[in-house]
Amino acid sequence: MAILDKKGFFHGKMGNLNFRYYRGRQVVQTKSAKVKQTYASKESSLEFGLCSGSAKVIRNAFSAVISGYEGGMVNRFNSVVRNSVSACRHRERGDRDLHDADLSYLKGFQFNSHSPVDQVLKVRPKAEFLEENKLKISVPGFRGEDIRGGNGQYYILRFLAVSFDFKAECYRYHRIKDIRISSLERYEGEVIELEADFPKGRVLLLSMSIHAYNLTKLGEEMLLNSKEWSPAELIGAWHIPADEEILRLRAEKGDDALITPKDYYCGFEREGILKRFRELKEKRQPVTAKKKSRPERLEVKDIALPEGDIGFKSRK
Repeated sequence: MAILDKKGFFHGKMGNLNFRYYRGRQVVQTKSAKVKQTYASKESSLEFGLCSGSAKVIRNAFSAVISGYEGGMVNRFNSVVRNSVSACRHRERGDRDLHDADLSYLKGFQFNSHSPVDQVLKVRPKAEFLEENKLKISVPGFRGEDIRGGNGQYYILRFLAVSFDFKAECYRYHRIKDIRISSLERYEGEVIELEADFPKGRVLLLSMSIHAYNLTKLGEEMLLNSKEWSPAELIGAWHIPADEEILRLRAEKGDDALITPKDYYCGFEREGILKRFRELKEKRQPVTAKKKSRPERLEVKDIALPEGDIGFKSRK
């Protein structure tokens, strides 16, 4: 029950309204109605949790080359990963992840929208994953002065490859290639081949980041990257097909059998989310179409018909 005080303000509840006094003002709040979620909305929510957890793993893995990013990057990347997984049409929610996704959504993602790589450096490296399990990167030539916004005495272009196993919840760093160039030099360009032992059955992501440095009077390096300027982009994303040995290990010993000492464990509550998916599917009642009732079939009996002609006029 709401009560009117001496100052003319209400306090308490009246129906679905809650009255209170806050900083010299009368505040009225309505009681939130309980929203009943459908099975589809619950599944969508669980899949978003799975995608955002996977996105966090990728961000943490590439934090080694990201010096700063704007506040909206987390939501932007969550959306990109969600769209990538949702593009998989041959599997249902709860049975799909980034191993089934369309990875083209991830390619070209900018970790810092304040300094997109394509605006900082006009030349565009081309990355390819070859059948021989090699990563090939073709980098065009450019000058140090072509790098915009860094204001460094010299720069480092860093290529980092990371392979992810989201089922086993682990990832592995591969060879890092750095290109160092001063602001007064010219880089002639080259073709880089990474012959790392990329594990089968994983998602391989390749980033290119640009780092600006100055030298102090003591000759020490000072990194200039910040939230306002820290170019970093995913320039490649591929599925590495699983071979028979990987499939056998998963089936016989489980996903954890594929984690090696070279990998970093990255648990993101995947099993808990999948368990809730299974519980939700068990609760769902199968929709069965109502059978139309058929009329009873009447048995036709022989009827004795009258003999002779029948007149139209009734007899009196």
